[in-house]
Amino acid sequence: IHESFGDDTAVSMGGGGTWNMLSRFPERFAAGVPICAVWPTASFNPTEVGEIRTLDLNGGSQLVLRADSAILTSISDEARNVTIERGGAYFDVASDANRPFIVSAGGVDVRVHGTALDVLKGPSSVTVSVTHGHVSVADVTADKSGEARKADLTAGQQLTVQADGTFRAVVEVD
Repeated sequence: IHESFGDDTAVSMGGGGTWNMLSRFPERFAAGVPICAVWPTASFNPTEVGEIRTLDLNGGSQLVLRADSAILTSISDEARNVTIERGGAYFDVASDANRPFIVSAGGVDVRVHGTALDVLKGPSSVTVSVTHGHVSVADVTADKSGEARKADLTAGQQLTVQADGTFRAVVEVD
């Protein structure tokens, strides 16, 4: 059950499945009570095979969700977060210095700086392609030295991050 309210909050009840809120947002739940929570507007958006959907996000940003994809969005006054559960999306993000826009997929976080980009989560990698502007890509799982890997991409660049955290070389794309 998911219910949105006019004050940018939402309530969802239930458990398990793709939207396992306890594991995704443990700080939002009291110990042992993952039944009901209130948080900034959040929504789960899947597409079917062959379906492409355009979503307008708060603040002038927009995304085009690929066929057979699923995302979780969480938009608040402090941040704009999109988690790609499967598939991918094209993002056209309006710049807002007070609210970072972060796309998460398969252990990779992409911090978007007023940019257009494509993010595709495959079975063994995440690929980020920048159309205009720039993004910062970080593997949120630290390597053996304890350091998280990071890369900055600008328009016309693409980076693929393997499931083990390996960054492939940045390549130029059209």
